[in-house]
Amino acid sequence: MRDMWDKCLQMAIRDAQGEMGKLTVIKQLSWQEVFKVDYELDNL
Repeated sequence: MRDMWDKCLQMAIRDAQGEMGKLTVIKQLSWQEVFKVDYELDNL
């Protein structure tokens, strides 16, 4: 999975942009940012 990370992320970003009808500001996410860093979502 790590070997395919960049390609899969770019595909996911394109899919999300298509669904939202907007461009995203996210261009890159590291493995650690996605799977290791704890964070909370606000305003849900």
